[in-house]
Amino acid sequence: LLRELPLEVGFAPEAWCNIADLEILKKADVYDVDKMRLIQLMDAEYNINNKMIGKRVMRQAESTKTLPDDQYGSRRHHKAIVAALNKRLTM
Repeated sequence: LLRELPLEVGFAPEAWCNIADLEILKKADVYDVDKMRLIQLMDAEYNINNKMIGKRVMRQAESTKTLPDDQYGSRRHHKAIVAALNKRLTM
């Protein structure tokens, strides 16, 4: 696919190099910078490729059994509620 070309060749298109910082209010009419949330907007293809890379890395880590059993983040069949319950029951 054309979308995977930058990953295979090892370059970043110019659109991927531009990131827009956007501050949004946490509470209405509170403009104190400490009370705002900062998000970064990136090109959609850049986000898609990052997600694809993350899935590939996680699949590789799962297949080689390099993740501990108590690692719950972004894993199949490992739900956050189970991690919370395990923590609660062991305390």
